[in-house]
Amino acid sequence: MVSIEDREKIRHVRNLIGLNYKFLGRINDIPESRSEVVRLNREGFGIDCYGTLLVVYRFLGFNIKDYFYKHNWYRRNSENGLFDKSYDNNFIKVKDLQVWDSITFKIKSIVPNHIGIYLGEGEFIHCLDNSSVCVSRIAGFWHKLKCDFYRIKDECRS
Repeated sequence: MVSIEDREKIRHVRNLIGLNYKFLGRINDIPESRSEVVRLNREGFGIDCYGTLLVVYRFLGFNIKDYFYKHNWYRRNSENGLFDKSYDNNFIKVKDLQVWDSITFKIKSIVPNHIGIYLGEGEFIHCLDNSSVCVSRIAGFWHKLKCDFYRIKDECRS
């Protein structure tokens, strides 16, 4: 069950919907409105899946390190480079999915190469390559691709 407080936060996080994808794209804050998303898109700003995770966790009061990686890193070797480096220090793997947990996915890869943040009620927010931030259901297609669930450690609070 999603708390009233979390519902308000989720409503704000959904303001990211429609923000264009940009490799290694980062923004400082969640847009306040749809018109701000349109302005950011017009000005060439964008975000990737890890950038989405960073801005959402920053909004929630957590401070995690950014991680810069080479485009299509997961195609070059079988190392789980993106998630091993940051997740070793900031997150713990969990089996029970709760609101604000992150979910890793394997998309045409042998290692997890995509991430989303669980919003409750079977939905997660994420940003796909060459698309934009969206909310999807963890069912069907996404259920088949999901790998692990992670919860951010309390000591990462700012």
